Order: sequence, then structure tokens, then C-alpha cells
Amino acid sequence: MSAVKKKTINRASSGIKRIRNENVLLREVDPNEKKMHYVFWAGLDPIPCHEQNIGLARVEPFKVTSVDNWGCWTRDQDDKGSSGLKRHPDRAKRGGEVYDTRGKEAGANAEWLERCYAGKGLVILRDLTAIEPDLAATITDNLIPDIPEDGDYDTIIELIDKNRANNVSKENAKLQDKVANKLIEACEIGKAAGLNELSSKRSEIQERHVPNGKGIPKLDDRARRLIRLVGKTTADYEVDTKAAGDAAAAQVGKAISAMMPMMQQGQVPQVQNLMTPEQMEQQATIFALTMQKMGFGFAPPQGQIQGQVIPPTTTKPSGKSTQPPA
Repeated sequence: MSAVKKKTINRASSGIKRIRNENVLLREVDPNEKKMHYVFWAGLDPIPCHEQNIGLARVEPFKVTSVDNWGCWTRDQDDKGSSGLKRHPDRAKRGGEVYDTRGKEAGANAEWLERCYAGKGLVILRDLTAIEPDLAATITDNLIPDIPEDGDYDTIIELIDKNRANNVSKENAKLQDKVANKLIEACEIGKAAGLNELSSKRSEIQERHVPNGKGIPKLDDRARRLIRLVGKTTADYEVDTKAAGDAAAAQVGKAISAMMPMMQQGQVPQVQNLMTPEQMEQQATIFALTMQKMGFGFAPPQGQIQGQVIPPTTTKPSGKSTQPPA
């Protein structure tokens, strides 16, 4: 009998810890701040947290994560013995260390995440505050039983909306509905932030293709993954360089057409802003190529223009060419 490979379910509740920390927080703060908090992150990549010392290594996308009280052993830099510090019991070896819990209550840790990432799709599920982890995990799994591997924001929103009335006890129906609303809110914020980021990248690519423009040459891997997540295609954000070049040539053609009467009369248009030799050479090349397309026999310059404007020659009836007076 052949073995059947069991599908691994990517549960949205896998970020919820079932056992609370045993840390004793000594600060006198709002008791609710010390109760378990829960956050939901609807961004593209995990949020790194290990350097912030909030008890989490990172927050995973599209998962509900529990945020607990936290503290750590650190070098004693407080000679006043402030509240919130506990001396290390091994005074002989680590007498200079204290257990610092100041500002590390669960509520403070969750609020740090909210301050930094609320605009990108992170929400605190305040209706779940102080709820037992098992119940929080049950509600989460009712709404998102399995995170779609290739799902986009709209797919996940539809999944939550479809499941909001499923597998819920009568006493928890309102709570599950409130949590569903917050999860959908996070996804909508995340999608809006993703679309704004992609719009900026497209503008940078367009900027790169104009003379002396600065920007990115093409979409990177993150942008391509974000395109999938917001439900768009790469074609929506790639720049059509041929079309952009044709449009630029058309603009140059219009400018030259406006200058032709002055050029035929031997007048040199005044330059408002000085250009570098490289810019002048580039503009001269565009001018020559455009004139060729318009049927004139101009050739691109062979050398670099040394910052000077060469006035056109005029022809007298005798056929001799002379330079106009300086």
C-alpha cells in the first residue's frame, strides 16, 4: 500500500503562542497593557523584529501573531534601582545585570508594530486582547483555514468574507465578525500600499528613459512578487521604451517645426539655459536624427561640441558664403 503524502496546511494561527511568558513585569501600568495582544500583518515580506527586543523574531505575512510581555537580561546602567528592574540571582557571576522589562509590556510591543507598519497593512486585533490563545487560534483558523500559496489580496479578502459565518459558536459570533472586518481592513490597506509602491517604481523606470533621467532600469524581484499579490500583471508596470522614444521624437519634431521659419531666415534661437557639452551633443544627435526622419539631409555630429553655438551661414546672390557679423 503506497503512502499518501499529507498536504501541509499553512495555518494563519501558527503565529499564536499557546503558553504565556512567565516574566514578572514590575512597572505599574494599565493592567490591559500586560494582557496578551494579537496583530495581523498583510504585507509582502516578514517584519524583522529581533533587533527591537519585543519578544518576536519576526511577524509573518497573513498570520495572526500573539504579542506578549517581554524582558531581557542586560547590563545595569541604572544606579537608582528604578521600578521594572530585577537583579540577576547569580550575583557572583552576573551581578552587574538586571532583568529590564521597562516599556516591554504586550500592549507597548504591539503598539510599536502598529506605529511602524500600520500604513502598510498591520492592525492590532484589539477585540482579541486578553482572549485565550486557543480561542484566538480557533477564530483565526475559521476565517483563514489555509493561506493560499499563490493567492492575491482579493482572493484572501473573498476567503475571509466567505468564512466569517462558518464554524462559529453562538457566543463568539459577534467577536469573529469583528475580527473578520479587521483582517479585511488590513488586506485593503496592504493592497493600497502595494499599488502606491508599484506606481512609484513605474515612474522611476519612466524617468530613467528620458535624457539625463535618474531611476531604476527595470522591475526587481520584489516588485514582481508584489505585482502578483495586488492582482496585476507585469505588463501594467513595464515601460514601453519604443513608444516612449516615438513620443519623445514627436515632441522634438514639433519643436523643430516651430523653429524652422527662424532657421530659414538665418536667425539663431536664443538658449535660455546653458547646457553641458555632453547635453549639447546629445541634443544635437536627436536634432539630426529627427531632421533625417523629416526628409532633411542632416547627419549626426561626428565629435563633441565644445560648448559653442556655430551660427548658420548665409548665401548672397553671388554664390559666395560669408559669416554674419559678430
